[in-house]
Amino acid sequence: VSSALGQPGSAGERIADALIAKHRLVHDAVRTSPLASELFAAKNHLAQDLFRTLDARLENAVRAALADDGWPRQEIDTLAPMLFAAALGISNAARSRDEGDVQIARLVGALVPDRPDNKQ
Repeated sequence: VSSALGQPGSAGERIADALIAKHRLVHDAVRTSPLASELFAAKNHLAQDLFRTLDARLENAVRAALADDGWPRQEIDTLAPMLFAAALGISNAARSRDEGDVQIARLVGALVPDRPDNKQ
């Protein structure tokens, strides 16, 4: 997931790839399991702090990608948590992994356009 942010490309492309990778992992490992509800419940009871830490790291990496692309701090402080939360909502509502991937990419593309002053 974090490696997607280190790849070449615009901040929007890298952020979309990272958020998609995160939600693909959850989809492939948990949502497709016949024990999905039990796995989600166990996460909340057994590993909640771990997942919060991992999510905070990813959100901070998204912030860093935006900063590297020249986004102002005030916009980063609004945009990073919004992207993170919206991607989660999309993933939870998507009927398939592919649908979630497309919608997350569209969301990030709309909210993190290529900055004309930054040539990649």
